[in-house]
Amino acid sequence: MSMTALDSPQLLRELVGAADSVELKLCVADSQVQPASAALRIDLRSARPRQIFYLDTPDLTLNRAGLIVRVRRIYRRTDDSVIKLRPAAPRQLGADLRRQKGFKVEVDVMPDGFVCSASLKGRPAAGAIAQAVVGRLPWSGLFTAEQRRFFSTYAPDRLTLDDLSACWARSWR
Repeated sequence: MSMTALDSPQLLRELVGAADSVELKLCVADSQVQPASAALRIDLRSARPRQIFYLDTPDLTLNRAGLIVRVRRIYRRTDDSVIKLRPAAPRQLGADLRRQKGFKVEVDVMPDGFVCSASLKGRPAAGAIAQAVVGRLPWSGLFTAEQRRFFSTYAPDRLTLDDLSACWARSWR
């Protein structure tokens, strides 16, 4: 991922002005979760566990191309699927794409820099992610036609969603 250092305040202001949202992101060591959640007044007992599956090739072809493909199972919530372009230049994205339901441009701010991304979110059918994880449904079945077009626009030549494999992460939010 290409990221811009926080010493570019003018660029950060421009990106925030063109974005739909801004996310502040940080990683917290296991030993610091309780103090951090207390400082931020977050009650972890109300957090929703999630299973997050990132799709890529074994040699991380998509990652190098700045494309993130993710599906997420969320406890007691609707599952989702996302195709994300990172970094993205908001002014270079077409107006038709920006009007798509589920599309957004956001700026992620981390302690050492920031990056602008564009994502298109969908809602797979209930249970579809679980079926895809065990191989009973192709990965492409988790994405809308608009998401598949977005993927095809930015994916390296001839790579399809069904060429990808999954790794997973667990998180709470």
